[in-house]
Amino acid sequence: MGKYDPLRRHMSELSDLEWTAGFDEIGEILGKALPPSASEHRTWWANHGGQMVHQQAWLDAGWRVENVDLSRRQVVFRRMRLGRHVGGWSVPGNGANDHRPNDGLSVELRKAVEQSRQPASVSIRVDWTDVGVARRTEHGWALPQAPEGPALCRIHTVCDEKHTATIAVVRDLPEFLATVFAECRAGKVAPGVAAVCERLGAARYVAIDAVLPGQAWIVVDGRGSRASLDNAIERAMVERSVAMVARNAGIAVTRLKAEIA
Repeated sequence: MGKYDPLRRHMSELSDLEWTAGFDEIGEILGKALPPSASEHRTWWANHGGQMVHQQAWLDAGWRVENVDLSRRQVVFRRMRLGRHVGGWSVPGNGANDHRPNDGLSVELRKAVEQSRQPASVSIRVDWTDVGVARRTEHGWALPQAPEGPALCRIHTVCDEKHTATIAVVRDLPEFLATVFAECRAGKVAPGVAAVCERLGAARYVAIDAVLPGQAWIVVDGRGSRASLDNAIERAMVERSVAMVARNAGIAVTRLKAEIA
């Protein structure tokens, strides 16, 4: 077993897209401290320019060095590809001993498929519109004036210092808000709205914001295009990204079922 095989094996089993490791941590994985040159020369962590065994360990595992801080003895790796390489390319011939080179069509096909396998960075960007605050009155809820048309709506409630949010992609924002708040007051709750009504029942003020058409983008490798809320796939990408960001911020999120929207 090679000296850096434990590092290759460890990195192959990681599930994250980025791994920040201390030099001592890598030494523990290897069972032996890194050589002095790893702490003295930045080139030791280069991703190209040689066939060094330590370099091949992270490259073979599908990672590359993103940044190295010699003073802090820390390196940041970023994944180059997802999943594992299982098989190789082969072109069938006339027999087991046929070793003819790939023909032109196979070369072109291989090139096309390899290009399609290049890592891609996909992100969602949204700009929120502050719709306003809904206030409870003796006559029911006083709703803010919301822009007409489709939107990704978010209703914020804070009860007992717990921040919760309800997210829904809706066909018409004012109609959706009027329906939800009216049903919660009347007790006639449509499927999926029960969680919202429970939160509204304990709240006096509710903040509402929304992502309107033209306020969401899908960015692929730095190049973006506006996301369409009419497109089921793009709509789902935006909605799930918004929910994930909220959950990462410690906000309890409920996504209403599509038939409610």
